[in-house]
Amino acid sequence: MKELWGKKDDKQEEEKKEMKEVENKEETEEEAQKEAEKDGEKKNNNGEEKKRKLGMQNDEVVAVLGHELGHWELCHTLFNLVITELNLLLLFAVFAYFYRQESLFSAFGFDTQPTLIGLMIVFQFVTAPYNQLIGFFMTICSRRMEFAADTYSAELGYAKHLSSGLIKIGKDNLSLPIDDPYYSAYNHSHPPIPERIAALRKYT
Repeated sequence: MKELWGKKDDKQEEEKKEMKEVENKEETEEEAQKEAEKDGEKKNNNGEEKKRKLGMQNDEVVAVLGHELGHWELCHTLFNLVITELNLLLLFAVFAYFYRQESLFSAFGFDTQPTLIGLMIVFQFVTAPYNQLIGFFMTICSRRMEFAADTYSAELGYAKHLSSGLIKIGKDNLSLPIDDPYYSAYNHSHPPIPERIAALRKYT
């Protein structure tokens, strides 16, 4: 009997130890979950803080909106539409003229005059110098329009906010703040941000 009671006591002690081990594991798992939740909250807060650093404030958004309204008020969209339509009309007129020139096709080694080949020859080779000139002209016009729209927003009283908004847009878009002036004048439809800010300082 004593042996039986001794075995029962040993079993009870083992069961108690197992229960304690299970409880300890559960406690450690709960603590780990709590720590993970805290870390997740910290990461979310850091992500929200980073997101808050990006973007613009309300006054800066209004300043940029004033810039876009300047394009509308100064009829820049209408000007671009008219120039685009006239350019298309001229290109089709050039194509209609050169499309029937046998010498043009023979210069590229064609005995016949297929329409698709004529389209490629005219628009890729014949009009290439003209496309460079009209592209440069449109770039100059676009840059002038950007300065004019900035002036419109500045005259509404948002010069400082537009300057800070342009800086934030440049940061968010990871754009280079400084470019070679000749390269920028030929290739970029928008002036560099430092030039636009320098022009806005007249109104601050």
